Amino acid sequence: MNKMLHRFLLLLLTLICLNANLTAQKLVSYELIRTESPEVITTLIPALLETVAPNFPVPLDSVIGIIDAQYEADLYKVVYKTTHPVLGEIDATGAIGIPRGIDYECGLATAIYQHGTTFSRTGVPSYGSLEINFGSMLATSGYVTLLPDYMGLGDSPGMHPYVHGPTEALAAIDLMRATRELQEELDFTLNGQNFIFGYSQGGHGAMALFYELEQNYADEFEATAAAPMSGPYNISEIQANVMFIDYATPSYLPYTLIGYQGVYPELKEQFPIVFNEEWAALNGFDGDTDDFFEIMNTLDIPSFAFEMFDEDLLSDFVLNPNHPLKVAFREAGDYYDWHPNAPLMIMGCCDDEQVMIENLYFTKEKMEEKGVENFQAIDWCDEFPEYPQFGHNGCIPFCLVKGKQFFDGMRLDCNVTSNNEEHVDLINLSLSPNPTEGILQIDWDESIGVFNSIDLFNVNGQLVFRAAKLSEQSTINIADLPNGFYLAELNIGNQKVSKKIIKQ
Repeated sequence: MNKMLHRFLLLLLTLICLNANLTAQKLVSYELIRTESPEVITTLIPALLETVAPNFPVPLDSVIGIIDAQYEADLYKVVYKTTHPVLGEIDATGAIGIPRGIDYECGLATAIYQHGTTFSRTGVPSYGSLEINFGSMLATSGYVTLLPDYMGLGDSPGMHPYVHGPTEALAAIDLMRATRELQEELDFTLNGQNFIFGYSQGGHGAMALFYELEQNYADEFEATAAAPMSGPYNISEIQANVMFIDYATPSYLPYTLIGYQGVYPELKEQFPIVFNEEWAALNGFDGDTDDFFEIMNTLDIPSFAFEMFDEDLLSDFVLNPNHPLKVAFREAGDYYDWHPNAPLMIMGCCDDEQVMIENLYFTKEKMEEKGVENFQAIDWCDEFPEYPQFGHNGCIPFCLVKGKQFFDGMRLDCNVTSNNEEHVDLINLSLSPNPTEGILQIDWDESIGVFNSIDLFNVNGQLVFRAAKLSEQSTINIADLPNGFYLAELNIGNQKVSKKIIKQ
C-alpha cells in the first residue's frame, strides 16, 4: 500500500509541476531594436536578389507584389525562459516583428522563422543578423513574426545543440508563449494561426517545430501550415554521409557532433576520443558556443571531414546501425518518418552544395508512402529547368517567394468592415456572449439589411458552420465545435462583416 501511495503522490506532483510549467510566465524582458518601413523592405528586395540570385527569373515587380510590404513593423529583442535538456531553465533570446496600423477584428496570424546556420553567437536575429530581414518582410506584410535565436546562441548559455530538433522546436514554442504574453503590452491580437518556415538549419528547425506542435502541443497551439526550405531532414544518413565527400562546409560535422554531446553527456562519456590527434582540442569539449568556435578558428578543417575522426569510432559509426550517435541523430535529427496533418510544402534547389537535395526527395518518398495529403515537394530545377541553377544561398529567394504565396493562401485576412463605401454600422450588430460556451445570440437592427447568413471558419480557413435567413435576436448553437478561435463572416444585404468568436 505504501508503494502504491508513493507512486500516486509522485504522479500527482509530476502533474502539478507540468501544469505549473505550462502556465508559468515565459517573458522576461523586451526592447525595441528598430522600426521597419515598407519602403526599406521594397528597396532591400532587389539588392537581395542581385546579391544571392542574379538573373532570378521571377520579375522584380512580381516579387515585390508577393512580399506585399504595406505596414510599418516594430522589431523587438525578447528575453524569455526556456528549458535546456542539461542546464535546466535558462534565459533565451529571439526577435519578434509586430506590424502597425492594422485594424483586424480577427487578429493577426503568426509566422515563425527558424534561422540558418551561424558560426557566431551574435549572428542571430536578436542581434540584427541578415535573416531578421526575412522576418521584417513578413511583418510589414501583416504577420506577427517570431525569430528564435536557439539555445546556446544569442544571450543564452551553453553549447548550441546544432540541428537538434527538440531544442530548436522548444526555443520557438517558448518564444510563442512569451509573445502571447506581450499582446496587451504591445497592443496586438493573435488570431491563433501559426505559419512555420525556415531556411537551411532553419528548414530542419521548421520541420522539427511543425512535428512538435502537431504531435505534442496540439492542445496549446495550432500548426496551420509549414514551409521548411532547403533543410536536412535525414541527419543520420543523407547528411551524415557528406563526411565522405569533398564537402563545401566541413565544419558542420564537428559542430553537429559537439552540439549533440552538449545535450547527451553520455555520448562524451562513451566516446572520450572522437577526433584524431591533429584536432584533439575538440575531444572532451566542455564549453559554450564561443569557446567552441575559438578552437575551430585555430584548426585547419579538411574538406573530407572523415579525416578528422578516430578510425575506430568512424568504422563503428558506419557499420553499426545502433551506434549511439546514429541513434541520437535518428531520434532528434530525422524528421521524415511521420504523418503531418496540416499543409506542408518543402522546397530546395538541386544544385545545393550544402544541404543535399536528396533530403527533399527522400522525405517526399516517405510522405507519399504514408499517404500524406496536403503535401508538396518543390525543386527549383523542376520549376525553372531552362534557367541557371542556384546553389545554397541562391536558392533563398525562390523558397521565400514560394513560401510567402503558400502562407498567404491560407491566412485569415479580415478587415473590421468591408471596403464598400456604405458599410454596416457595427453599433447595431452584436454577437454575445463572446467568448461563448456554445449558444451565441446575434442582435441587429433589420434597418441595416436582411441577414442572409453567418459562416464560421476555423484557423485553417475551413467552413465549419453555416446558418441562413436569421431574424432579429436569433441564436445559433456551436456547442459541437471544438474550443478555440473562429472567424464569423456575417452576410447582411450585399455586405459582409467579419467578427472574431472564441468558443470555450
